[in-house]
Amino acid sequence: MLHIYQLEATKLVSDIAHLKEKIHHLRTTLSRVESSILNQRNTFQQISSLEVNHTRWHGEEKIKMFAKYDIYLKKLQTYIVELEEQRELLHEELKRAEISLYNALQKQQYMQNKILSLKNN
Repeated sequence: MLHIYQLEATKLVSDIAHLKEKIHHLRTTLSRVESSILNQRNTFQQISSLEVNHTRWHGEEKIKMFAKYDIYLKKLQTYIVELEEQRELLHEELKRAEISLYNALQKQQYMQNKILSLKNN
């Protein structure tokens, strides 16, 4: 019986190391995504607040320019929304990984106590 608990405890050490690595990776990725969101929002603010000299644009050229400008802003907004959705998915995955780590640590503590108890009997 002791051997089974020792094998399980050894597997838990590996699982815990893997979960810690996964959490570190998720936090790093999440930080990068959040930074990208801020950068894209700043870019959007700068572009959307540009003042265009309407006297320089005329007729068809003016229509095309403003159409392209609007398309660009919409694409940038869509990209920001997609980044925000990815951020939420990363938050959810991080939360699941942290819960798994907590459970694994609790199980490891239980196994250590059980092993110690079996050794003392």
